[in-house]
Amino acid sequence: MDNTIETVTLHLLFGAGDLSGRDQRQAALCEGAAPEYLSCDDGGATLAVAVGTPSFFGTRTLVARDAELLSKDGIKALVAALPESTATVVLLSAKAKPTAAMKELVTMGELEYFNAPTNADSLVRQLAREAGLTLKGPVLSRLSTVASSDLDLVRSVLEQMKSVGGDVDLDALLDGAGPASTPWVLARCLSQGQVRELFARSEGVDLVGSCAYLAGWATQLAATAEMMSVGSVSAAGVASALGLANERTASGLVESVRALGPVRTDIIVRGLEGIDVTAKLHGSRAARVVLLDVARQVQVSKVRTAATR
Repeated sequence: MDNTIETVTLHLLFGAGDLSGRDQRQAALCEGAAPEYLSCDDGGATLAVAVGTPSFFGTRTLVARDAELLSKDGIKALVAALPESTATVVLLSAKAKPTAAMKELVTMGELEYFNAPTNADSLVRQLAREAGLTLKGPVLSRLSTVASSDLDLVRSVLEQMKSVGGDVDLDALLDGAGPASTPWVLARCLSQGQVRELFARSEGVDLVGSCAYLAGWATQLAATAEMMSVGSVSAAGVASALGLANERTASGLVESVRALGPVRTDIIVRGLEGIDVTAKLHGSRAARVVLLDVARQVQVSKVRTAATR
């Protein structure tokens, strides 16, 4: 069988050591297009159907997350559909490299790696300077070690260090369990409907500060979703409209809205309305009940969505 691709462009972007670099590459590949976002959590069946479906409006751009979840049947279906397709397909994975089963896909497309940097020390120093921080001794050494496997986590830690003046429990930040990192952890749990993890992370934690962050995050999600509902928007446009100094934060909001979809975005936005007031007036226990309820609604929505595929 001749699997030569003449009209399709297939890109495989692997690695999570430099997520920002991968995001920039993805944006460049999707420039000028209105991408359709999919997940490979069904083994790739939905993606294969989308690739094989003719478009009456010219070329399509399909961005599929979690490419490492492609099953053998899904890969086989993709290999069959790609040669006749007019789509541009971008496969994303946090894994360091493709699986052996993806060999034929790799030969049909362009594989790019976004893994850990080799010059971690100098890169961490540069990122710290950009954040207005000076790192020395054990802190620099620890972050450099982390950068060798997860550069995006280092960026997140530096942002949090900057937000609290640099005086933080580094171990707690890196473990995702410290008070300074709690808002980010809770937001992730809410987005993914991780009820059990949210239950564990929020137990015995003072949630007043976290709920202030979550209320602001929900407001930003709502504004971003509204902008995206009327047309294509860039991270720079969102940053400008919301008055964000960090364009990467805006990029995260755009990606969150895309990943959540309109239903789950609305669940989070409505559920977190006034959560900061609840925490201040009624305490962490009342706020925790609200957060767990929102996470459960997101979880149920994900199950229903998966069942209709």
